[in-house]
Amino acid sequence: QSENHVVFQFGNWRLGFPLVADARFPPVETILPKREASTTELTLAESDRTFLLDQLRQLPQQDRPQVTLDLNERVLVRVPGDDSHSPRGIVLRQSTFRGADLMIETNPGYLQTALELGITRFEFQGAQSPLLGRSRETTYLWMGLSGDPPPRPTELEEIVSPLSRGRSSSRRRPAHSVPA
Repeated sequence: QSENHVVFQFGNWRLGFPLVADARFPPVETILPKREASTTELTLAESDRTFLLDQLRQLPQQDRPQVTLDLNERVLVRVPGDDSHSPRGIVLRQSTFRGADLMIETNPGYLQTALELGITRFEFQGAQSPLLGRSRETTYLWMGLSGDPPPRPTELEEIVSPLSRGRSSSRRRPAHSVPA
């Protein structure tokens, strides 16, 4: 650190920043939403966390589509279809949510990262607020995709998580319908 600059070195990278002595930064504790402000909480069973992680890893890596968390009577993660597949719904049978029903879109890469970090508890303040995942060791915050989530499809291929260490099942059925 000099009188006017601070320099950080990371491996071969060296980054220099001017010092701003009169700048004020927000207290870190005010950046993360408080748990009591959450309107919806999702708790993934460990087996569902690993199942969903496996399903997300199977998505195409290029132009990965958004995924929709659909918490309405059950825990469902919707993945848009492509030319050869209808939309899929990953049903997480052992996971639970409490609070307000919620439908929120997110980039699958951020959700995958949260799952890879071992996060099983997610807190939401609504569809337009950040997604917050917590574990004992980690807090992970990211922003969902803006705009209204896509409408629920009329037909959905469901991939259902196993209740035990057995195999998952897949079936095509009419999508779960809920009044708007």
